[in-house]
Parts: sequence; structure tokens; C-alpha cells
Amino acid sequence: MIIQTGISDYSSQKLRWAQYAANSQSENNTDSTSEKVKTTNMQVDKADISVHGRMKARLMSLREVRNNIKSGIEMLETADKGVRTILTILEKIKDLAVQSINGIYSKDHRQLIQVQVSELIDEVDRIVESTEYNSKTLLDGDYSRHSRKASMWMQIGPNMHERERIFISTMSALNLRLSNVKGEIASVSTPKSAQETLDTLEYSLYRVKKQLADIEGYNERFKETQIKVNAEIELLEKNLGETEKR
Repeated sequence: MIIQTGISDYSSQKLRWAQYAANSQSENNTDSTSEKVKTTNMQVDKADISVHGRMKARLMSLREVRNNIKSGIEMLETADKGVRTILTILEKIKDLAVQSINGIYSKDHRQLIQVQVSELIDEVDRIVESTEYNSKTLLDGDYSRHSRKASMWMQIGPNMHERERIFISTMSALNLRLSNVKGEIASVSTPKSAQETLDTLEYSLYRVKKQLADIEGYNERFKETQIKVNAEIELLEKNLGETEKR
């Protein structure tokens, strides 16, 4: 009986030790799991902060790009208005040259036509001098393809390579061949000189219309980019708002 009792006590004691060891192991596993979860949560928090920071930085860059594009479009619209005014003037000069070629007009009448042409040519140079954006004269050749005075780059994306250079040709009477370096202007005082002026106007009109087409091309690209940038800004603002609510 004593031996049996000793075995029973020993078995009970062994069972208690096994239970204690199991409980200890369970507690250790729970602590270890808790630490792992805590570490994982900290890593997730850090990742969220990093992503949040990058999103805010990109949003700030895109907002700056949006402002640049807006300024670019406004500048192009200013240049477009000036060039279109010059185009209208050239078409008026062309009409007067055609009128002067007509044999029914007298010499005096042609002199009156010449006065009108001279005034219109002066108006071309006045438009060139007065077409400005942010105190920068746009049509005087400073931003032409071969200019060494200045260059006009527009940043249209958040990355350094996302920019476009704008070229605006010289629209002065001299460069449109309506005058020369001696100060002499296109003449319509005789049928012959009126025909020569008409021939010259073909070149002048080509130059002006090409510049208008170039401006229109820049404007279309800027507006397409503006739509994409606005869409990304809207998405980032929405995502940041949801992130900050968490």
C-alpha cells in the first residue's frame, strides 16, 4: 500500500510539474506573439507614415506644377492674342495692296492707301512692344528658336525632365519683311510696288500663321497635362483625407 501511495503521489507531483511547464510555455509563447504583433504594428505605422509623407510631398509638387501650367496657358493666350492682332493687320494690308494694284486708282488715291499701310505697319511694331506677360515682352524675338538672350522653359510635371521649351518667333515689321534696316517700309504707291508688297505678304502671313499653329499646339499639350495633373491631385487629396481619418 505504501509503495502504491508513493507512486500515486509521485504521479500527481509529476502531473503538476508538467502542467506548470505547459502554462509557463504558453505564457512565454503569448508574450512572444504579443511582442511580434507589437513590432509588426510599429513597422506598419512607420510604413504608413512614410507613404503618407511621400503622398504629401508629391501633392505639394503637383500643386506647384498646376500653378506653372496655369501661368503657361495664360502666357500663351496673351501671345496668341497679340499674334492674331498682327494677322488681322496683315490681312488689311493685303487688301489695301490688292486695291492699289487696281488700275482705276489715281496716284493721289494710292498715296492715301500708302498712308493707311504705313500706319498699319507701325501698329505691328506697337503690338510687338506691348504684348507682355509678367513684364516680359513675348513677340520681340527674345524667345525665338535662335535667340541667345533668353529661353522659356515650362515645368509641366513634378520630375526634372518633365518640362517643355516654348519658342515664339519675332513678329516685328522688320522680321516680317514689311520694313528694312534703313527704315523703309513696304510700298503700295504704284501698281508695281503694290504687287511686290503683295508677294512679300505671302511670306509674312505664312510666318504669323505658323506661329499661331505652334502656340495652339503648346496650348493643347498644356491643357491635356493640366487635366491629368488635376485628376492626380484630386486622387491624392482624397487618399490623404482618408488616411488622416484613421
